[in-house]
Amino acid sequence: NFRIEREIGEGGMGVVYEALDLTLQRKVAIKQLKTELAENKKELEMFLSEARLVAALKHPGLVEIHSIVREEGRLYLVFEFVSGRPLHALLEDDARLPSARVKGILRQVSAGLDYAHSQKIIHRDLKPSNIMIADDGTVKIMDFGIAHQAKKTVAKMTKAAAWGTPPYMAPEQELGTVSRESDLYALGVCYYEMATGRLPFEGPNFLAQKREMLYEPPSRAAEGLPAELDLVIARALEADPKKRFHSGAEFMAAVESVPDLSPA
Repeated sequence: NFRIEREIGEGGMGVVYEALDLTLQRKVAIKQLKTELAENKKELEMFLSEARLVAALKHPGLVEIHSIVREEGRLYLVFEFVSGRPLHALLEDDARLPSARVKGILRQVSAGLDYAHSQKIIHRDLKPSNIMIADDGTVKIMDFGIAHQAKKTVAKMTKAAAWGTPPYMAPEQELGTVSRESDLYALGVCYYEMATGRLPFEGPNFLAQKREMLYEPPSRAAEGLPAELDLVIARALEADPKKRFHSGAEFMAAVESVPDLSPA
Protein backbone atom coordinates (compact mmCIF):
# COMPACT_ATOMS: atom_id res chain seq x y z
CA ASN A 1 0.00 0.00 0.00
CA PHE A 2 3.03 2.30 0.18
CA ARG A 3 5.76 3.28 -2.25
CA ILE A 4 9.05 4.27 -0.62
CA GLU A 5 10.46 7.47 -2.14
CA ARG A 6 13.64 8.13 -0.12
CA GLU A 7 15.30 7.78 3.26
CA ILE A 8 14.96 10.96 5.32
CA GLY A 9 16.55 10.05 8.63
CA GLU A 10 17.82 7.45 11.05
CA GLY A 11 17.63 7.38 14.82
CA GLY A 12 17.93 5.12 17.81
CA MET A 13 14.70 3.29 17.03
CA GLY A 14 15.00 2.82 13.29
CA VAL A 15 15.05 4.34 9.81
CA VAL A 16 12.53 6.91 8.53
CA TYR A 17 11.42 7.07 4.90
CA GLU A 18 9.32 9.44 2.85
CA ALA A 19 6.66 7.40 1.10
CA LEU A 20 3.43 7.64 -0.86
CA ASP A 21 0.24 6.08 0.50
CA LEU A 22 -1.04 4.50 -2.72
CA THR A 23 -4.58 4.10 -1.40
CA LEU A 24 -5.11 7.70 -0.26
CA GLN A 25 -2.55 9.24 -2.64
CA ARG A 26 -0.85 11.26 0.09
CA LYS A 27 2.70 11.62 1.33
CA VAL A 28 3.53 9.90 4.60
CA ALA A 29 6.60 9.24 6.72
CA ILE A 30 7.27 5.59 7.59
CA LYS A 31 9.50 4.58 10.47
CA GLN A 32 10.88 1.07 10.10
CA LEU A 33 11.63 -0.03 13.63
CA LYS A 34 14.65 -2.10 14.56
CA THR A 35 14.14 -5.84 14.37
CA GLU A 36 15.10 -6.29 18.03
CA LEU A 37 11.86 -4.60 19.07
CA ALA A 38 9.67 -6.99 17.11
CA GLU A 39 11.64 -10.02 18.32
CA ASN A 40 10.98 -9.34 22.00
CA LYS A 41 7.31 -10.06 22.62
CA LYS A 42 7.14 -8.21 25.94
CA GLU A 43 8.91 -5.13 24.58
CA LEU A 44 6.78 -5.23 21.44
CA GLU A 45 3.51 -5.30 23.37
CA MET A 46 4.67 -2.42 25.59
CA PHE A 47 5.64 -0.39 22.55
CA LEU A 48 2.40 -1.13 20.71
CA SER A 49 0.42 -0.14 23.77
CA GLU A 50 2.21 3.22 23.89
CA ALA A 51 1.90 3.68 20.12
CA ARG A 52 -1.87 3.10 20.25
CA LEU A 53 -2.21 5.74 22.95
CA VAL A 54 -0.19 8.22 20.91
CA ALA A 55 -2.10 7.39 17.72
CA ALA A 56 -5.26 8.54 19.51
CA LEU A 57 -3.81 12.03 19.99
CA LYS A 58 -5.26 14.58 17.56
CA HIS A 59 -3.81 18.08 17.78
CA PRO A 60 -2.33 20.48 15.20
CA GLY A 61 0.84 20.72 17.28
CA LEU A 62 1.58 16.98 17.19
CA VAL A 63 2.76 14.83 14.29
CA GLU A 64 -0.05 12.30 13.86
CA ILE A 65 0.41 8.53 13.67
CA HIS A 66 -1.80 7.22 10.85
CA SER A 67 -1.27 3.49 11.36
CA ILE A 68 0.87 0.70 12.79
CA VAL A 69 1.84 -1.98 10.27
CA ARG A 70 3.29 -5.43 11.00
CA GLU A 71 4.65 -7.27 7.99
CA GLU A 72 7.04 -10.22 7.64
CA GLY A 73 8.36 -9.88 11.16
CA ARG A 74 8.96 -6.13 10.83
CA LEU A 75 7.13 -3.28 12.51
CA TYR A 76 6.39 0.04 10.84
CA LEU A 77 4.80 3.27 12.07
CA VAL A 78 3.11 5.40 9.40
CA PHE A 79 3.16 9.10 10.29
CA GLU A 80 1.81 12.34 8.93
CA PHE A 81 4.42 13.77 6.55
CA VAL A 82 5.59 17.27 7.47
CA SER A 83 7.45 19.27 4.83
CA GLY A 84 9.93 21.41 6.70
CA ARG A 85 13.02 21.29 8.89
CA PRO A 86 13.65 20.19 12.49
CA LEU A 87 14.50 22.94 14.95
CA HIS A 88 18.03 21.61 15.41
CA ALA A 89 18.71 22.30 11.71
CA LEU A 90 17.66 25.93 12.18
CA LEU A 91 19.97 26.23 15.18
CA GLU A 92 22.85 24.83 13.13
CA ASP A 93 22.28 27.57 10.53
CA ASP A 94 21.73 30.37 13.04
CA ALA A 95 22.98 29.64 16.54
CA ARG A 96 20.55 32.17 18.03
CA LEU A 97 17.02 32.83 16.85
CA PRO A 98 15.22 36.20 17.02
CA SER A 99 13.07 36.61 20.12
CA ALA A 100 9.78 36.88 18.20
CA ARG A 101 10.47 33.62 16.37
CA VAL A 102 11.48 31.88 19.59
CA LYS A 103 8.18 32.88 21.19
CA GLY A 104 6.23 31.70 18.16
CA ILE A 105 7.86 28.27 18.35
CA LEU A 106 7.38 28.00 22.10
CA ARG A 107 3.69 28.93 21.89
CA GLN A 108 2.95 26.03 19.58
CA VAL A 109 5.12 23.50 21.42
CA SER A 110 3.60 24.51 24.76
CA ALA A 111 0.07 24.05 23.40
CA GLY A 112 0.96 20.62 22.00
CA LEU A 113 2.48 19.51 25.29
CA ASP A 114 -0.53 20.73 27.29
CA TYR A 115 -2.85 18.72 25.05
CA ALA A 116 -0.74 15.55 25.33
CA HIS A 117 -0.44 15.98 29.10
CA SER A 118 -4.23 16.37 29.35
CA GLN A 119 -4.43 12.91 27.75
CA LYS A 120 -1.95 11.52 30.30
CA ILE A 121 0.88 11.26 27.75
CA ILE A 122 4.38 12.50 28.58
CA HIS A 123 6.89 12.93 25.76
CA ARG A 124 10.08 12.09 27.73
CA ASP A 125 12.52 13.10 24.98
CA LEU A 126 11.66 16.64 23.92
CA LYS A 127 14.58 18.31 22.11
CA PRO A 128 15.18 20.39 18.95
CA SER A 129 15.47 17.32 16.71
CA ASN A 130 11.93 16.34 17.78
CA ILE A 131 10.43 19.74 17.00
CA MET A 132 9.54 20.17 13.33
CA ILE A 133 9.12 23.62 11.76
CA ALA A 134 6.86 23.16 8.73
CA ASP A 135 7.27 25.23 5.59
CA ASP A 136 4.11 27.19 6.45
CA GLY A 137 5.43 28.06 9.91
CA THR A 138 3.41 25.45 11.80
CA VAL A 139 5.38 23.81 14.62
CA LYS A 140 4.80 20.13 15.39
CA ILE A 141 6.24 17.85 18.07
CA MET A 142 7.54 14.57 16.67
CA ASP A 143 8.46 11.16 18.05
CA PHE A 144 5.97 10.41 20.75
CA GLY A 145 6.94 6.77 20.12
CA ILE A 146 8.71 6.78 23.47
CA ALA A 147 5.98 8.71 25.26
CA HIS A 148 4.94 7.63 28.72
CA GLN A 149 1.41 7.17 29.96
CA ALA A 150 1.16 8.41 33.52
CA LYS A 151 -0.40 5.62 35.64
CA LYS A 152 -2.11 7.77 38.19
CA THR A 153 -2.56 11.41 37.16
CA VAL A 154 -0.58 13.74 34.98
CA ALA A 155 0.25 15.89 37.98
CA LYS A 156 1.81 13.07 39.96
CA MET A 157 5.28 11.71 39.49
CA THR A 158 5.53 8.26 37.96
CA LYS A 159 8.28 5.73 38.09
CA ALA A 160 9.73 4.60 34.76
CA ALA A 161 13.05 3.79 33.22
CA ALA A 162 14.90 6.97 32.27
CA TRP A 163 14.96 7.40 28.53
CA GLY A 164 15.93 10.65 26.93
CA THR A 165 18.81 12.84 25.78
CA PRO A 166 21.12 13.96 28.66
CA PRO A 167 21.46 17.70 27.85
CA TYR A 168 17.64 18.08 27.80
CA MET A 169 16.55 15.61 30.46
CA ALA A 170 15.27 16.80 33.83
CA PRO A 171 17.45 15.63 36.72
CA GLU A 172 14.74 13.37 38.13
CA GLN A 173 14.38 11.68 34.75
CA GLU A 174 18.01 10.60 34.89
CA LEU A 175 17.02 8.76 38.06
CA GLY A 176 13.98 7.12 36.45
CA THR A 177 11.14 9.46 37.41
CA VAL A 178 9.07 11.42 34.89
CA SER A 179 6.16 13.85 34.99
CA ARG A 180 4.76 16.65 32.89
CA GLU A 181 7.26 18.92 34.64
CA SER A 182 10.02 16.82 33.05
CA ASP A 183 8.78 17.84 29.60
CA LEU A 184 8.59 21.48 30.69
CA TYR A 185 12.18 21.26 31.92
CA ALA A 186 13.25 20.05 28.47
CA LEU A 187 11.27 22.91 26.92
CA GLY A 188 13.18 25.31 29.17
CA VAL A 189 16.48 23.90 27.89
CA CYS A 190 15.25 24.41 24.31
CA TYR A 191 14.32 28.00 25.18
CA TYR A 192 17.79 28.65 26.60
CA GLU A 193 19.43 27.13 23.53
CA MET A 194 17.32 29.12 21.05
CA ALA A 195 17.98 32.38 22.93
CA THR A 196 21.70 31.98 23.62
CA GLY A 197 22.96 29.59 20.93
CA ARG A 198 24.34 27.16 23.51
CA LEU A 199 23.16 24.58 26.02
CA PRO A 200 22.84 25.43 29.72
CA PHE A 201 24.45 22.15 30.80
CA GLU A 202 27.29 20.72 28.74
CA GLY A 203 28.38 17.79 30.90
CA PRO A 204 30.02 15.44 31.34
CA ASN A 205 28.36 15.20 34.76
CA PHE A 206 24.94 16.42 33.71
CA LEU A 207 23.12 15.25 36.81
CA ALA A 208 25.40 17.11 39.23
CA GLN A 209 25.24 20.28 37.13
CA LYS A 210 21.44 20.15 36.97
CA ARG A 211 20.99 19.42 40.66
CA GLU A 212 23.21 22.38 41.58
CA MET A 213 21.74 24.50 38.74
CA LEU A 214 25.27 25.24 37.54
CA TYR A 215 24.58 27.17 34.36
CA GLU A 216 25.30 30.70 33.19
CA PRO A 217 22.22 32.97 33.19
CA PRO A 218 21.13 33.77 29.61
CA SER A 219 21.80 37.50 29.93
CA ARG A 220 25.45 36.68 30.69
CA ALA A 221 25.72 33.78 28.24
CA ALA A 222 24.84 35.95 25.22
CA GLU A 223 24.68 39.64 24.41
CA GLY A 224 21.42 41.55 24.10
CA LEU A 225 19.24 39.36 26.32
CA PRO A 226 17.11 40.90 29.11
CA ALA A 227 17.35 40.03 32.80
CA GLU A 228 13.69 38.99 32.72
CA LEU A 229 14.73 35.97 30.67
CA ASP A 230 17.02 34.88 33.50
CA LEU A 231 14.02 34.64 35.84
CA VAL A 232 12.01 32.48 33.43
CA ILE A 233 14.93 30.13 32.82
CA ALA A 234 15.69 29.91 36.55
CA ARG A 235 12.20 28.58 37.19
CA ALA A 236 12.12 26.35 34.10
CA LEU A 237 15.41 24.69 35.10
CA GLU A 238 14.60 24.29 38.78
CA ALA A 239 16.07 21.04 40.10
CA ASP A 240 12.92 20.53 42.19
CA PRO A 241 9.93 19.73 39.90
CA LYS A 242 7.53 21.29 42.43
CA LYS A 243 9.16 24.69 41.86
CA ARG A 244 8.97 24.55 38.05
CA PHE A 245 6.24 25.58 35.66
CA HIS A 246 3.44 23.02 35.76
CA SER A 247 1.87 23.60 32.35
CA GLY A 248 2.75 24.95 28.96
CA ALA A 249 0.24 27.78 29.46
CA GLU A 250 1.95 28.81 32.71
CA PHE A 251 5.35 28.61 31.02
CA MET A 252 4.18 30.74 28.09
CA ALA A 253 2.66 33.40 30.33
CA ALA A 254 6.14 33.94 31.75
CA VAL A 255 7.80 33.82 28.32
CA GLU A 256 5.43 36.44 26.92
CA SER A 257 6.49 38.85 29.66
CA VAL A 258 10.14 38.80 28.48
CA PRO A 259 11.01 41.87 26.32
CA ASP A 260 12.03 41.22 22.71
CA LEU A 261 15.70 42.13 22.85
CA SER A 262 17.39 39.29 20.98
CA PRO A 263 19.90 39.74 18.16
CA ALA A 264 18.88 41.21 14.82
